[in-house]
Amino acid sequence: MVFRCARVRFPYAPREGQEELMQWIADAISSGSHLIVEAGTGTGKTVSSLFPALEYALSSGKKVLYLTRTNSQQDQVMLELSAIKKDNRSAFYGIALQGRANMCPLAMSDEELRYGSADELAKVCNARKKKVQNGDDEACPYYARTLEYGIESLRKWVAEESPDAGTFINRCLREGICPYEANKSLIGGAILVSAPYIYFFEPGIRRALLTWMGTAIEELVVIVDEAHNLPEYARELVSAELSLRSLANAYGEVERYGNPEVLDGVSVSDAIDVVREGIDALLNEYLPPGEDDSFVPENSLEEHIMSELSINSRKMELMARNLMNFGDIIREKRKEEGKLPRSYIYILGDFLMFWMHLEASEYIKLIKGGDNARLEAYCMDASVATDVLNLTHASIHMSGTLSPLEEYRDTIGLSFDTSLRKAKSPFPPGNLRIFYSPAATTRYDDVRRNPANIPVLEDISYEIASIPERNVAVFFPSFAMMDRFMADGWHLRFNKMVFIEERGMPGKDLMKRVDGFRSQKGAVLMAVMGGRISEGIDFPAESLEIAVIIGIPYPKPTAKQRAMLRYYDMKFGKGWEYTVRAPTLRKMLQAIGRLIRTETDKGVAVLLDSRAPQFSDTIEMHETVDILTDIRTFFRRL
Repeated sequence: MVFRCARVRFPYAPREGQEELMQWIADAISSGSHLIVEAGTGTGKTVSSLFPALEYALSSGKKVLYLTRTNSQQDQVMLELSAIKKDNRSAFYGIALQGRANMCPLAMSDEELRYGSADELAKVCNARKKKVQNGDDEACPYYARTLEYGIESLRKWVAEESPDAGTFINRCLREGICPYEANKSLIGGAILVSAPYIYFFEPGIRRALLTWMGTAIEELVVIVDEAHNLPEYARELVSAELSLRSLANAYGEVERYGNPEVLDGVSVSDAIDVVREGIDALLNEYLPPGEDDSFVPENSLEEHIMSELSINSRKMELMARNLMNFGDIIREKRKEEGKLPRSYIYILGDFLMFWMHLEASEYIKLIKGGDNARLEAYCMDASVATDVLNLTHASIHMSGTLSPLEEYRDTIGLSFDTSLRKAKSPFPPGNLRIFYSPAATTRYDDVRRNPANIPVLEDISYEIASIPERNVAVFFPSFAMMDRFMADGWHLRFNKMVFIEERGMPGKDLMKRVDGFRSQKGAVLMAVMGGRISEGIDFPAESLEIAVIIGIPYPKPTAKQRAMLRYYDMKFGKGWEYTVRAPTLRKMLQAIGRLIRTETDKGVAVLLDSRAPQFSDTIEMHETVDILTDIRTFFRRL
């Protein structure tokens, strides 16, 4: 039977458990509350949230904001919207909104503009629009044509077709108009807006979005997709860093734009020098050899700067403001030149102001080494950015890997009465079998005492990955562990093709390797838990049948990690559970989840670590002493 509501029609025959999932979502939205729901692959999270949200919005006059971590996830939102609207295509419409870097024709063709921040691109855009409004159409021909364009024809097309962002952009480019400006002009009439996280969690951009939508935050129903990404995204959003590379770029601006005084007797280059010397001093004093990062005392950088320049804290703050003022002049000059209005001198002054006045109870100050050493003011509390969710009418948070749900709730600052649910998987449980082998471990102390642990892991994983005519993904806890295997020649032992995820690979190159692996019948894929392959790429049918998990991907015990543990211990009494166990469990579940993406997929996961039973309360697993026999037996039974 087709699930129906008064104003919209559910477009599919509901899967097992889907009506219950939609009822949870409908109840949360109608009662103006929050819902966190773990719903794995196959539950139809997108359509199951859109359907009740749209039904409520149409009856109440509220609007739906569907937030995604990446632009590509928006395509599914628009696809499901189109399916829901199939019987009444023009009754209402939704819009897929992306940033200027993706939608501005000038940014698409200009390498410098393409990598500008939202604020920088907005400044460029506003300057060019003013010139157009003053009669200079060549400043931005796309905007000039947009002003003359009959937007109603575009609105009608959007209402009937529910285009994804790429289709919308291409249509606008064919018409010679600006996709970003055209998109903005349509948002006010949209009942649904799909947008990246930053449009809601960055305060300035959120204010602009609400203005375009013509609504108040209290009138929003917010849906957060792939919500397991939100806490770390939010922390990074409200953190700040200053690198040696940025200081080098600031020196370059001095050479080009001048070297005025920012205090009596203190020039811009003097200020850069003293900060650079301060970073060097902190590196030498506080960062032990071989460590990634280290805490720095609360006022250590400030004390170094004030001592070297013989100034007090008030003068240091004035110096930072004057750096920002000079940086603003540089930004204006660059904007007039048609360049990205970025100033590294401004970035230096802004960072110093932030560093001096941050909330010590929520932030830690770190020095980080490497080729581009830097200072970091890291926010441990994601709710600094996400607490705004409590102002909305309702919010729905969905992911296939959110357990423990209490940790997610507490981390992003939702109330304790938030509803916590787990949706039932529609897939046959017998299609997935998870084994663990106690034969070896990647635990640091065990490997240090007995280096033979690594060769044992190499041999077991090689035997599994060598099984003929089956595609096998081997997931490592880190690139460092993968490098160790490769240094030992592990990947050279196979008669199969081996595809390798590399650090920092461009997305297109990564997908070429993934596609190459998926096209084989009998190949090996080497990837990292928590990486792009383990978290967001599908391997349907026989393109992946066996996943080998090398060790438990506990976070590296860095200074930042230790601070997070202490912070959540003090705040919730659950430091280890929230900052070590929860992210580790999610990484493992994400990797295992690559195996089963449809009702007919079948797969085996093998956890190669004696510590695996620590997670048996969440992951149903079986000990194996003869893994090759157990794998063959599993596939023979199906």
